[in-house]
Amino acid sequence: MKFQIILSPIELNDSNSLDALRMACGVARENHARIILLHVIPKMVRPDLPGYRDLFPSDEHEVRTQIEKIAGAYLSEGSYEVMVEGGDPAATINLVAWETGADLIVMATHGRRGMAHLIVGSVAEKVLREAPCAVLTVHAQPTQAQSTSDAERTP
Repeated sequence: MKFQIILSPIELNDSNSLDALRMACGVARENHARIILLHVIPKMVRPDLPGYRDLFPSDEHEVRTQIEKIAGAYLSEGSYEVMVEGGDPAATINLVAWETGADLIVMATHGRRGMAHLIVGSVAEKVLREAPCAVLTVHAQPTQAQSTSDAERTP
């Protein structure tokens, strides 16, 4: 399958998003594809809550500047576009994929389980269910503490 447009959603300050972007870059290189780097500013959280601005900058210009820096560092070669949108992350990712005609979405997944998954949910899972194109997820690499904890649970 040949990919022409690859959508890579990016979360600021998330190393797993950057791992997914590296994967998207590899696929784009092999296919001579264009990458769309997308950051979604969540609109479902109230901006008047303490700490909201630190987690989700509301100034689109500020966010775009940060995403442009990431693009400059990771996408020095090839064709790309930077987009900053606001809304529900999963719905916005799928809408942008549909509107841009993306052939592939390459995104991070954090692999939350149990109560964390029930409370936070999974953006990647929602994207997978409703995406208008193929989706490649890049799972977070476990930290040493997580690896030890997982090993202790295994019989």
